[in-house]
Amino acid sequence: MVDVISIKKAVENNELQFYVKNGDVLCRADNGDCVKVGKEMERRGATGIPLGVKQTDLDKWCEEQKGNTVATIAIMAATVLFDEFEMTPEEIDRFWRRFTSKTESLMQRFVNWRELQEVLQDEAGLNFELPEVFTKEIGQ
Repeated sequence: MVDVISIKKAVENNELQFYVKNGDVLCRADNGDCVKVGKEMERRGATGIPLGVKQTDLDKWCEEQKGNTVATIAIMAATVLFDEFEMTPEEIDRFWRRFTSKTESLMQRFVNWRELQEVLQDEAGLNFELPEVFTKEIGQ
């Protein structure tokens, strides 16, 4: 749902202006950015992100959350390796470096989740089922 209070405050402060052009409702921010409201509201309405949030700020926040997620998963994995499998600090450090390297490869799209899954299945006999969201290519 779109944050109506934020929109109202932005309009009252003259930070947003709405107008119609060629049948489309457009919104112009005080910084000059202009978006088609319908498309933007549809995109953000699915997530509840207020229209007043800049896309660059949203992208930065998403990257921070991805980094936090990866770090917390790695910490949990390192804790399990230390507590349950009695790995030495050197082995855990090696794990950490390799985990980070593989994560960077995934984020830079040198590999994808399906390929990682297939390697584990083919080479180690481990079968991990991935949710559909991880098996779709970006943009599909």
